[in-house]
Amino acid sequence: MSNPVMKTYDSLKDLLHQFQLNKQYYLSFYLSFVPFLVCEIIIVLEFIPRPVPLSNLNIAGVLIGTMVITMPLLFVLGKWWFNKFYGKYILQIENLVSELKK
Repeated sequence: MSNPVMKTYDSLKDLLHQFQLNKQYYLSFYLSFVPFLVCEIIIVLEFIPRPVPLSNLNIAGVLIGTMVITMPLLFVLGKWWFNKFYGKYILQIENLVSELKK
């Protein structure tokens, strides 16, 4: 780079871009948790002693039902968490960028 000193507008746009990247990182982290959850459910279902063992259909139903509930819940909680801790700062930066753009 020929000019290492960035202007305020460029710095704020870069910071806003970094926040957007962080949002994607957090989403990726939440989705990477899903395989561990699946393994844990399989371990719990297979190794808890029951008087009548679960059939493969029951295990599949529990596993699919848990994923249908857990994945959207992880997504919503992740978005809520990100907005709670970063949302107001992102809005402030977006407002500053729009003011400087004028």
